[in-house]
Amino acid sequence: MSRTTRSTTKAAAAPIAQPPQDDYVTVNWVFFHSSHPHDKPLPIKLPRQLFEGPADDCCDLFVSALANRFAFKSDRNSITFWQPIEDLSINKACKKGWTESITDAEDVFNPIPLPVSFAESLDGQIDDKKRVHLVVTAEGHYLSLKKNAGHEEERDTVGDFSQFRKYRAFVAKKGLSPSRGAKASAYARIQAKSIEAIHDGRHPKHPRFETIAPPIEIFNPVFGRFLRHCHTVETSKKDLIKVQELMQLASEIWDNEREYALKIRAKLSEVLRVSLSKEENADQTSADGVYSFTLGYMRIPIFIMELKKEYGEGGCDASTQAGLSMKRSWLQVDRTSMREKCCCPTLILAGGGPWLGVLGGVLTDKLIIQRLTDMMWIGDSSMYEDGRLYHVTQALVALREALRELKMFYKSLYSQNIAKLDPKLPHPRFFPYPTSFTEKMTTISVDFKYLKPLQDDARCVTFLAETEDNSLVVVKFVDRYGREVHEFLAEEGHAPRLRYCGPLLLQPDQPPLSSLPPPGLSFGPLQMVVMDY
Repeated sequence: MSRTTRSTTKAAAAPIAQPPQDDYVTVNWVFFHSSHPHDKPLPIKLPRQLFEGPADDCCDLFVSALANRFAFKSDRNSITFWQPIEDLSINKACKKGWTESITDAEDVFNPIPLPVSFAESLDGQIDDKKRVHLVVTAEGHYLSLKKNAGHEEERDTVGDFSQFRKYRAFVAKKGLSPSRGAKASAYARIQAKSIEAIHDGRHPKHPRFETIAPPIEIFNPVFGRFLRHCHTVETSKKDLIKVQELMQLASEIWDNEREYALKIRAKLSEVLRVSLSKEENADQTSADGVYSFTLGYMRIPIFIMELKKEYGEGGCDASTQAGLSMKRSWLQVDRTSMREKCCCPTLILAGGGPWLGVLGGVLTDKLIIQRLTDMMWIGDSSMYEDGRLYHVTQALVALREALRELKMFYKSLYSQNIAKLDPKLPHPRFFPYPTSFTEKMTTISVDFKYLKPLQDDARCVTFLAETEDNSLVVVKFVDRYGREVHEFLAEEGHAPRLRYCGPLLLQPDQPPLSSLPPPGLSFGPLQMVVMDY
């Protein structure tokens, strides 16, 4: 046997070297999620190289751990690492419900910056094996396994009661006053917290969660009708004169914001035919204009307005401040009973100087604020402003009609016997307003109730529902749909039966569009699609 052969044989017989134990660091961690907190801590062995490198390098490892341990699907960009502010023992973390009192992770945990290593952040703690070292949060959704013909099929689900928990966490955090929260730096901090964020599409530079939400038209029909009436409503000569006076008023450059707000509020009261006032909340906060009315012992704020003498004055966005004012108004304790009956649909007006825009808001398990019009120029800038005058008048008359409709909605709701919020049951305040459809090719009306959204995602527009005969259906809201393709696939057994595809309840077909959208775009209208589950 040659020297080379003997050497090879000896090497083959040698035992395989294992990495030394001190090449790994054991970290005790807890997954904290707003809808399904997992109380029990788990150990994870981190290679020392990862432990001593940037925390960002560990994100992929925890994405895998969340999927394997909790069937929770997330991505590395949504992972946030935290360490308990106060010592958290494993014994305490193992007790059921220790997370129930936590409404905001930042109250009890300190974030670990991704460029900083665990070795640095957890220095002096890691040797204590009886404490929780690390808390992990993430955005995503749960997965469950459903057996089908001997095969395991993955499908998206969410916890039945996650909306209740998110709602409770949201209303527990009033946050900054609207005037402070609307400043750019404070607003960025608000939008970085999933519990406090306004879902209006705005987000910080490195977002950890979505702030886009479903269209508010699916939560109350007043918003969809306003959008249509903006372009179709009839205006009177008196309306045109009043709005012309408003435009002349808005063209003036004002030194005093209170005087500006007072004059604009008075003129808008004439146009909208309601009494707008600067109504103070119980906590001494107030918007520049509120229209509310009394139901029982409650004042119901259906319209909120924020104005600046010039748009952006004081470093605030008036539309952001108006959204925060809506939140503050509806979180007042004396409005709890109405807030827990419905999603608090509210109309909003925001502007500054010669600019004015209409917004709408709802409070489901989150605050959703959406722009219903552009920020309209309401000043006089040309010798010939008839077209602009007519457009602004249509918008304000449509707003007047919407306020009348919204008032009737609350009056009707007040007398209805709606079930109280229950953490173990779905509640209609969290779901879209359509609850029936006409069965395809028939005149049979089918009622249904929502059970849950089918994704744990702020953008989710697809819901699981149950019909009167206990059949499960999927209800989704879209601005376009391939109805013919779906029906063809259903006939071939490759898609569930399509039971309805058409306009939302109380939202009749809109008139044809004056111009067709470019290829790939859709201008609506919104449709509801119902299919077997």
